[in-house]
Amino acid sequence: MAIFADMIDEFFQVRVVSLEDKVAAGVQTPSVDGVRPRQQLAAIRERVLSLVERQDRIVLDTLLPELAKSGIQVVHYRDLDEVEKKHLNKYFDETSIRC
Repeated sequence: MAIFADMIDEFFQVRVVSLEDKVAAGVQTPSVDGVRPRQQLAAIRERVLSLVERQDRIVLDTLLPELAKSGIQVVHYRDLDEVEKKHLNKYFDETSIRC
């Protein structure tokens, strides 16, 4: 799931931004396959929505329940008690990359 999410992010950062720039510049020229930038964006949106929905279903219906069976729970930060938050904040401070 992480690799999928990373690839989608990269695709948007490179390909979709390029198409959005073309649309903003008023480019109407079709690509080699005969599809115009605005049409490509619409097709991408439709496909990505279905892929992300599938990703959500896999995470919610399969991955998280299987992790829970192994004693691993994914929880919201707001649901942690103060001791857990302090420990997590310390861990984050010690292991995160500084810019």
